[in-house]
Amino acid sequence: MAIPLPTPWPRDWEFLFRASDLLWPRISDCPEVFSRRSKYYASIGDIAYGCSKTEAMRFSSDIDSVYAWIAEKWCQLFDRWITNPEKFVFDDGFAALFFVRVLWAERTVLLRGQYDSRWKLTTTLFRAKQKGSEFARRESERAQHFTSEILKLSIVQSAYPSGITPEHQQALLQHYGFPTDLIDCTFSFDIALYFAEGGYDNLPSPNPNTDCGAIYAFPTTSIPKNALVITIPPAIMRPSLQQGAFLSGLSDEERSRLEKAKFVFKHQSLPVWNGLGAIPFAAPIGLGKYLFPVSDPIATIARPFREALFTDNPTGIWLSEIMHRCLGESSGGTSTVDMQLLIQMIKGEPSNAKIALKILCDGLQTSTVLSGEPISEATGHELVWRRLLAAIYIAYSIANDVTDRVPPDLQVLVDSNPIILECAQYEAKQILANTEWLTEKQLPRSK
Repeated sequence: MAIPLPTPWPRDWEFLFRASDLLWPRISDCPEVFSRRSKYYASIGDIAYGCSKTEAMRFSSDIDSVYAWIAEKWCQLFDRWITNPEKFVFDDGFAALFFVRVLWAERTVLLRGQYDSRWKLTTTLFRAKQKGSEFARRESERAQHFTSEILKLSIVQSAYPSGITPEHQQALLQHYGFPTDLIDCTFSFDIALYFAEGGYDNLPSPNPNTDCGAIYAFPTTSIPKNALVITIPPAIMRPSLQQGAFLSGLSDEERSRLEKAKFVFKHQSLPVWNGLGAIPFAAPIGLGKYLFPVSDPIATIARPFREALFTDNPTGIWLSEIMHRCLGESSGGTSTVDMQLLIQMIKGEPSNAKIALKILCDGLQTSTVLSGEPISEATGHELVWRRLLAAIYIAYSIANDVTDRVPPDLQVLVDSNPIILECAQYEAKQILANTEWLTEKQLPRSK
């Protein structure tokens, strides 16, 4: 079943953001805008200063009507937002960027995009510890092995001729998917929005389980003095491309305070990088491939040490999101939309099947599901695991035209636990019996 193409969304907010990114010296000093900024700054114990007169003078009077119109739009948006900042929802991500760009004007701003506005600002180490001490210990060992390997790379040695500091070592661990106490951010508005919209491109348009994403945006002047902003040398490719920065030394109370810098927006029906694709640096290859280059030697080293393949892959992040949404169903049922989207993604790009299987198999290896229950009597989360496994199993067969063998990643698990193949086959038959998915094909069988 093909997922219908969604209706394109208006791009007015994107235009306003792009224009404000160029005209901010004029817009932010407009009397109506400046008075609003000043009152807000005063409410948080700060002072709004005027912007660069030199920069403002570089624009002729011919565009006065343009910046006046943009300033009026911003004031209208501010007046709506200020009535209830904590509950206000922007029309789309670009509306939030437009608002923040003018609000902080001349300030250097750190941003962080999160796909689900309900997520709190927590560290990866905190989330790892929630999975248990054994998981955290295993991740720590992997991080140590990863560090010892990357220190042998010439690009790392040239970036740190005097040796890498502990802070920068933690930043690299954070960026490449290992649990740390750092918060990763970016100086780029576009890249923050890229991650806030899910971090994928060239995939079927989603029907998100969450209606809203969030962008954290706060000036560097608001960061506590005891905290540290870490930036990686340009020789380290991927963090530099993502204009990454890492916050170290934040207490739980300080992280909680940054929740006030959260700007919530409605997700769009089309991938937002249909607009971002026009960015010159990303247009030839797509923003995802630009931000996650396959030629990155550190990412190549990181992959074998990682708990799951998906954490350095935007496609995998989205696949994982869909699969965990299914597992989050308390009733044990699966979402038809999510399951169809999963199938569509794998049919459309066969390599996605391997990523999906890796995510699922890693989960199965660390879970207690797929025990010895009778196949037809599984309930709750065990049933959801089985249905996910079966859906990927079917999609892999369709995408690769494979009818005589089990996918390699699944075969490893089958060898150690034959019930997994039984589960997949049983649930796959149930799915095929009630859908139009390739009923004429046989299912793969164990070798």
